[in-house]
Parts: sequence; C-alpha cells; structure tokens
Amino acid sequence: MEEKINNIIAMSEELAGLPAGSYHSSSRKTEYNLCRSCANNLIMRELSIDYNILSKHVTSRDRATIYVMFEKHEENMQHWSHYKCFYEALKSKLLSNHNPGEYLDREGYDAILYRHSIQSLPKLKDDEDKMTITISVGHFDGKLYRNVKDVPAALKTLIEAFEEYKYNISIKKVEKYERIYKIT
Repeated sequence: MEEKINNIIAMSEELAGLPAGSYHSSSRKTEYNLCRSCANNLIMRELSIDYNILSKHVTSRDRATIYVMFEKHEENMQHWSHYKCFYEALKSKLLSNHNPGEYLDREGYDAILYRHSIQSLPKLKDDEDKMTITISVGHFDGKLYRNVKDVPAALKTLIEAFEEYKYNISIKKVEKYERIYKIT
C-alpha cells in the first residue's frame, strides 16, 4: 500500500512541475496545496484508504487537515477549474497511464501561444468574416479569433504548437453579438 501512495505522490509532484519531495513541504503556495490536496483525495477515493491511515503516512499533515481536504473535494471540483483539471489529469494518469498531455491550464496555454507567436486578432476586418477557433485539452478551452482567410494558416500553427497534447479543435462563425476579447 505504501508503494501505491508514494507512486501517487510522485505523479502529483511531476504533474505539478514541483521537485521531488515537495508534497511533504510546509509551503502554503497554491501549487503545493493543489498537489497535496489532489494527491490526498485520489489516494483516499481511488485506493479506499481512510484519512486516519493516510495521516499516519503523511507525517507533515495531521488527521484534521487530511479530513478537511477530503470534505472540500466536491466543492473544489465544482468551483475551482484548476483543481478539477489537475485532479482528473492525475486520476487519468494513475488509472490508465495516459499521456500527461491531457492536462492544460490557462498559464500553460498562454505559454504555448507565446512560444509559437500565436495571437488572437484584436481587430477583425469584417462582421461577415469572423471565425473563432477553440482548442480543447481535457477540461480547458482556449479561444482564438481569426478572419476566415487566416484560418488555414492558424490551424497549421496550432496543430504544431499543441502536438504533444490530446486536443480537439473546433471552428465556428462568430455570432453577431458575441464579444471578442484579445486572449494573449
């Protein structure tokens, strides 16, 4: 059982991009709390390990803290999209050894766009000429706006930029009253 727990902890640190051993850190930074909370909930829910047993294994957290993480799980899943994405990516990685390319958040998305010099057009030429391209990775959706004639080149660049992810791309005409925001 201890090997399974350590495996989940190591996967959560890797997925969060944290150094090994960060799970046991006393840091209260969001990325550390996210890593700990998701790992603890996955251990308790998927391996059916009681929080009393888990608190004995996790020396840096007491039983009450583990219990609060467990009780807050459903609320976090409903109201904190980053938590939900991270938890589901960690669960998918554990249960089926999927590629971690199923997890993406706003920061990662923006970094990919920046690295590949992809920007949403702030000014579109014609009302009849507006298209939206949506890139979906896991539970994350990112939108870009283009003129119709720019869509093929944009698609080629997006496919190259997101090649390491499991993604879906959808294209649709912008509705007359849809607001257009610059994403990057």
